[in-house]
Amino acid sequence: MKRILIIALTLLSSGGLLAQQKIQTYYDTLGFVKKEIYYILNNDSTQIDGSYQKFHENGVKAIIGEFKQGKPVGAFEEYYDSGELLSRTTYENGLKAGPFEIWSKDGKTIQKGTYKLGKLEGQIEAYYSSGQVRTKTTFVEDIPDGPVKEFYTNGNLKQEFSYTKGRQQGPAVTYFEEGGIESKYSFKDGIINGAYIIYHPNGKEKANYVYKGGYKNGPFKNYDEFGELISEGAYKNGKMDGLNISYFSNGLKKEEFNFKSGAKFGKNINYYPNGNPQKIENYTKLTKDVTIEEFYEDGTTSAKKAYENGRPTGTWTTYFENGKKKKETPYENSRRHGTVRSYTSNGKLSKTEPFVNGTKSGREKTFYPNGRVATETAYKYDKKNGTHFAYYENKKMREQGSYRNDAKDGKWLYYDEQGKEIKSETFSRGRLMSSSDN
Repeated sequence: MKRILIIALTLLSSGGLLAQQKIQTYYDTLGFVKKEIYYILNNDSTQIDGSYQKFHENGVKAIIGEFKQGKPVGAFEEYYDSGELLSRTTYENGLKAGPFEIWSKDGKTIQKGTYKLGKLEGQIEAYYSSGQVRTKTTFVEDIPDGPVKEFYTNGNLKQEFSYTKGRQQGPAVTYFEEGGIESKYSFKDGIINGAYIIYHPNGKEKANYVYKGGYKNGPFKNYDEFGELISEGAYKNGKMDGLNISYFSNGLKKEEFNFKSGAKFGKNINYYPNGNPQKIENYTKLTKDVTIEEFYEDGTTSAKKAYENGRPTGTWTTYFENGKKKKETPYENSRRHGTVRSYTSNGKLSKTEPFVNGTKSGREKTFYPNGRVATETAYKYDKKNGTHFAYYENKKMREQGSYRNDAKDGKWLYYDEQGKEIKSETFSRGRLMSSSDN
């Protein structure tokens, strides 16, 4: 609790005798760290009268000013705890009036302007640390009302717009740092409304939109720096709606999407620069149910996929460029479930992988081009667990052993193509314990 010391004084005024008391407050309870010194009239703490001083805890002055019968008058100055002037504000009859200014510790102006009857009035300026003007805002009775300008650190204009009784109103313009218009748009009652045009640094139009009630509503177009159209479409209540088309630099379509309330719907196509489709999506439910077909650049199908309620479903198939199947992956309840089959480019089965509810579980097999089994490996919980067998193309055993959590474990035997054992090894969780050659 701060300590307060009161010293009574008697002053003669035109109205008679006024009892003025000196008040001293402290940051500490022992009264060593001074906080304030001021005077009050007639033992009334609301009637501060005379000089007022406040100090930082390090003893440096914080605020100095003057009161007259409870109201601040004249200039009030505020200081940093290191002693530099922070601000100066003038009062008339208890209200802020006239110019004010705020400074950084190194003495540079941060903000300045004018008060009238306690309210901001006229142009208020803010500054960068370099001393360059940052913003100029016009106020009427403490409310932004009139033009606003914002500047870059190099002094160039960044943006300009206007307020009407506290709401942004009318045209607005933004500028590139090195000069030139970046965008043009308008406000209505504080909300962007009407045409919104964006420009490239070379002055050519980059994009145009239409706003209504603060949201994009209506057609839009985007252009490259040479003025060529790169995309067009429409918005409704801030979301893409209807046909949206983008283009390659050669003028051919790049994307042709259909939107409904911001989500893809119906047929959607991505194209290669040669005009052939790269991907075709057919949505029967907004972003949820879709069949997808992907293509190589020559038009050959590269993949077929499907989603239901946004989750993988059915059998996904990928293809080689010659049209032969590359891989078949079955899905159930959004997880891989069943046998995943991989093929060679000439259509021969090369691998089968068993999955149960998204995890590899069962015996994985690989095959030689002649269809004979090359390897058989047991899996559990996506890891090799259990027996492993490898064969030569003549069906003779090549190796056999066991895995435990992806590591060789137990005795492993190796054979030549005639079936004769040529080597044995013993492992403990992947660590070789012994080896012998026959």
